[in-house]
Amino acid sequence: MADKFKMRTGLNENLVSSPNIHILACILLCIMVLTVYGSVQHFDFVFYDDHVYIMDRPEVASGLTIRGIRWALTSTDAGFWHPVTWVSLMADYQLYGMNPGGFHITNLIFHLANTLLLYWMLMSMTGSAWRSGVVAALFAVHPLHVESVAWIAERKDVLSTFFMFWTILGYVFYVRHPRVLAYIAVMLLFVLGIMSKPMLVTLPLLLMLLDYWPLGRFASADEKIVSHPPSCTGLGCHRNGYRPVFLSLLMEKVPLFVVSAGVGILTVFTEHKVGAVKSFDHFPFFVRLFNTLISYTAYLRITILPVNLAVFYPHPRTWPIGTVIFSIALLTLITGVALQCRRSHPYILVGWLWYVVALLPVSGLIQIGDHAMADRYTYVPLVGIFLVIAWGQHDLAKTFSFGKYLLGALMGAAIILLMLLAFVQLSYWRDARSLFDHAAEVTENNYLAYNNLGAALLREGDTQGAAVALTKALKIRPHYAEAYFNMGLAMESKKRWWDAEQSYRKALEFSPAFAEAHNNLGILHTRDGRLEDAIKQFQEALRIRPGYQAAQKNLELAKKELQEKTVPLSMQKNRSR
Repeated sequence: MADKFKMRTGLNENLVSSPNIHILACILLCIMVLTVYGSVQHFDFVFYDDHVYIMDRPEVASGLTIRGIRWALTSTDAGFWHPVTWVSLMADYQLYGMNPGGFHITNLIFHLANTLLLYWMLMSMTGSAWRSGVVAALFAVHPLHVESVAWIAERKDVLSTFFMFWTILGYVFYVRHPRVLAYIAVMLLFVLGIMSKPMLVTLPLLLMLLDYWPLGRFASADEKIVSHPPSCTGLGCHRNGYRPVFLSLLMEKVPLFVVSAGVGILTVFTEHKVGAVKSFDHFPFFVRLFNTLISYTAYLRITILPVNLAVFYPHPRTWPIGTVIFSIALLTLITGVALQCRRSHPYILVGWLWYVVALLPVSGLIQIGDHAMADRYTYVPLVGIFLVIAWGQHDLAKTFSFGKYLLGALMGAAIILLMLLAFVQLSYWRDARSLFDHAAEVTENNYLAYNNLGAALLREGDTQGAAVALTKALKIRPHYAEAYFNMGLAMESKKRWWDAEQSYRKALEFSPAFAEAHNNLGILHTRDGRLEDAIKQFQEALRIRPGYQAAQKNLELAKKELQEKTVPLSMQKNRSR
């Protein structure tokens, strides 16, 4: 029976007793991360949600204040309730001001910490230094994770994962030393994580998977507990010495599920409030379902071959029927194999279900935004795939002579290749122009990439290049309000006032609640002497967005000019989305 437990938990290897092995592993992991991401400290803002989270956010630009923290705890701006993320950005501003390099360094520190925590977490559950190190190394340098690290606005990704891994470590401690205080610590860490990014709503289910393997906390009722912890401890254990059943472990996590449900409902409500959640008229059910199935297989493809990655993948809305059938067949096959191997190789089932469950909140069934998929969504889910790779490599190596050395060499070569690909992918994030120029190049009909490229060129003073890019965006998506807005700015730069006004009007035609367009249209009216019309536009901008400082200032100046016929007004900056 003891041998069977060792097989189930992965403890068929002795725990590595020498701390030197762990120190060496951590040093190597640090070198990998810093080699790939060290240059990020010199990167700029990419103006893709960076302005939403930092540059145009006065609460963040005030640094750490009691008023700012109070705002963070109650704000659902940007469509999420994530006060811990807001506070971390405030702390960065307190340290670095508006220097983007400082914000990038913090993201890098969290990614490095997450890599080391992942190694520590797997070691604490399995005792395998080699396999835990492989998983951590793949996590550290995989190109799909570049977006989460290099994008300042994705602070919520690396921060929530930091608390998630600490939650799991706390859970392992609780399982081995079941105390009320230990469970409370798990709850507090989980709450901090979910207050960083709501995607952690699936964590209670992931803990159930870890209960199955490697913790081995539930099995058939006729299996006696062995002496090695953590087989049967915690609130879900039976006093008669048998392992807990599924229902007991589920009940143990009810408080975690309650938190997840509450934050999940709040997130859907706030995303719907800001218009990010798309209706079924816009994305019908089967469009969502097919995109979900195809995305699951597409993520697997770019995990194996991480090339032509982009910051935005446009949603095609239709797919060849062959692609849909292939995705269904592949996902069914993998699930069937994982179920078949659940006793002999439980890590396959756990790794696969980790991937499926962790990705579920952003799978597209609840469509938020217009993208089909996103690299950043794989930051946590791919841990499951990496588990299957690392443990599968170990088992495969035992099947033939020299397998350990051959597969070890191949894994080392694969990690080095991933480091090179990640380094190249990271280079595109150095500024907005590089990022969106690359996205437009490697994807088709990427209207957002052309719009944001146009905005970047406008900031650089290349009005002609901006107009060309924005024209491409509007050709792909004729009703694209942000592109019309930026075209208005381009026309302003060329002093083509009438064309600028028409562009702003087009933006408002397709997006009546576009506060910036109302503001800039009001400024054009002021320039033409139509002060009454200008005041109406500024008032409308403030009605849409109370506290909009630029519109409030322009309204006051317009009223004053109406009396004194003086005071030029300031234009709103271009807009990236």
